[in-house]
Amino acid sequence: MRRTQLEPGTYGPLAWETAYWFAQETNVTGVSCDVAQDETQFTLHRILHGVPEGRDDIVPQHAFPMDSNMDLMGGLDFRKGCYVGQELTVRTYHTGVVRKRIMPVLLAPAPSPKTIQSPLEPNPSIPTLPVQTSIQAERLAGSSPTNSTRPRGTGTLLSNAHGVGLALLRLEHVEGVGRGELVMSFAQMGDKGSESWIVLPKRPAWWPVVDNSSSQ
Repeated sequence: MRRTQLEPGTYGPLAWETAYWFAQETNVTGVSCDVAQDETQFTLHRILHGVPEGRDDIVPQHAFPMDSNMDLMGGLDFRKGCYVGQELTVRTYHTGVVRKRIMPVLLAPAPSPKTIQSPLEPNPSIPTLPVQTSIQAERLAGSSPTNSTRPRGTGTLLSNAHGVGLALLRLEHVEGVGRGELVMSFAQMGDKGSESWIVLPKRPAWWPVVDNSSSQ
């Protein structure tokens, strides 16, 4: 994922212009400010917009700022220092390649009729699944006869509720799912033993357009 130059005040899901455009373009139904909402509604709201929060999403001593989208949300100032990890963060900024991002995902029990085109909609019948669950990427049979190697690396399921969640994923895997070459999934013990879940990544509408031509 190549870096895109962003001007102050023009990025992030909470920037006024972006938030207004997002709601207007996607017909998102707002939540009344006059009625108290429970924590689940807030969690769903930020998941659907791809906003990580707290220890479940931004793991202390392990989370990398750009993996957590802090650069996209205006949380990094590359003119300031010093802080732990500054050298790696600045080097990543100048090389312009980010290989992993936290992004919204749709969760569905396998087998599932849902596809990458399915809308990111909460389903109250789906339980909350354990955070920090490893997500595996598998190559679909016949998708790439010249490359049968197992995709490297894994993803991680983060906060989730009602069948939608956030996950830290390798962007090359996300692109592979989009091309129909890969499928992401994980196994979880349920009432009937081990159950498989399909993970369908969704790119947030407020993310800037990026140039992936030089990523590996």
